[in-house]
Amino acid sequence: MSDVFDPILFLQATTEQASERREPLPVGDYTAVIGEVKAHRWTSDKEDAKVKSGVRLEVPLQIQIPPEIIEKLGYDSDSLTVRDSLMLDVTADGRSLDYSKGKNNQLRFYREATGKNQAGSSFAPANLQGCVVLVKIKHEIYNGVPQEKVAGVAKMG
Repeated sequence: MSDVFDPILFLQATTEQASERREPLPVGDYTAVIGEVKAHRWTSDKEDAKVKSGVRLEVPLQIQIPPEIIEKLGYDSDSLTVRDSLMLDVTADGRSLDYSKGKNNQLRFYREATGKNQAGSSFAPANLQGCVVLVKIKHEIYNGVPQEKVAGVAKMG
């Protein structure tokens, strides 16, 4: 059997097993490791407004689940990836991030939580990968179902 993922075969694969919903993580603070940060361009698809576009930073957070929650909710793993999405402010020419006062606050929170918000020290968003942070999880209701959402990040201890 090949260990290479084949997307064509994946799209044709069938199953008779139903997909089951897992209970969301309880609201609270969790330890997490930041995964590979990726930037994406986006454009709004709303027809009723002028076209908006920008840059979004996707931050995967590998949350460490405490044993008591694993047992209580019947999780089959001790970690769970939750994705945070940061809309970034760029300079007027669109060539770089805007680091002026009050801009990119969500990114600033990550920099502060990881100790990477020091004037005079080199920083790139990719430097966040592998850093450990405290993540606040809240619930948002979508179609009557609670879902995890990152409410904030902070420095550990």
